[in-house]
Amino acid sequence: MNHPQPEIQFPFEDGTGLTSPPTASQTGDPAEAIPVIPQRIELLAEQLEISKEKVETEEVIVRKEPITEMQTIEVSLTREELVVEYYPATADGLSEVPEVTRYLLSEEQFVIEKQTIIAEEILVSKRKIQRTEQVSEEVRHEELRVEGEDELA
Repeated sequence: MNHPQPEIQFPFEDGTGLTSPPTASQTGDPAEAIPVIPQRIELLAEQLEISKEKVETEEVIVRKEPITEMQTIEVSLTREELVVEYYPATADGLSEVPEVTRYLLSEEQFVIEKQTIIAEEILVSKRKIQRTEQVSEEVRHEELRVEGEDELA
């Protein structure tokens, strides 16, 4: 951050403001004494001001996707039938080989129904993770330098 340097108006002819004005003892005339007007000199310094800005780094999409797969299950089915065994009579007696007639009375058939159940539960949340970083930047400051100090003494 750069601050404009104030323009300092010096009351002395040489424009430096650093030499002493002539006193009454130097001029010999008390009426010609120049009053000493102190000048305020502001020394400026830069200081770092850090602010934070939230930026999107990545977009995340959470969605459910239906997956279709073939599932095979073995099912035991039962049927009922009426079995009629007929043993015809022969000259030797009853035949040992019967005549068999079967009548289907009932049978089980599978019926497919689908039920929706909760297979899994997934929790999705955000969390904030703090980290500390060091930020470095050059800053400037002003220092007052007086040239010709031996002249002021």
